[in-house]
Amino acid sequence: ILPLDSKKLYVVFELKNRGRLTIFDHKKYQVLHDTLVKKRSVLIAGHSTSISLEEAFWRELKLISKARNVSLNKIITEIDKSRTGNLSSSIRVFVLAQLKLNL
Repeated sequence: ILPLDSKKLYVVFELKNRGRLTIFDHKKYQVLHDTLVKKRSVLIAGHSTSISLEEAFWRELKLISKARNVSLNKIITEIDKSRTGNLSSSIRVFVLAQLKLNL
């Protein structure tokens, strides 16, 4: 990604599109990037599992982890212990609750 000008437009060399150059708006890209679902492996109580979450939730969860000085695996283990439904959904609700507390 190369900056094109001060309007936050970028030139991207896209291998998927056979090397064509594309110009796009940074704000639109951020929204698209944040909604991409990423699957990551984590340890929950010593057992490896994978969790699928949108990039925005992974980013916020990492910030919460850093602010609490606790590992990501530890926070996810605590969420897992108290959940009643799907783990990914429980993580999203946890992140949302933490963000609301900080308002």
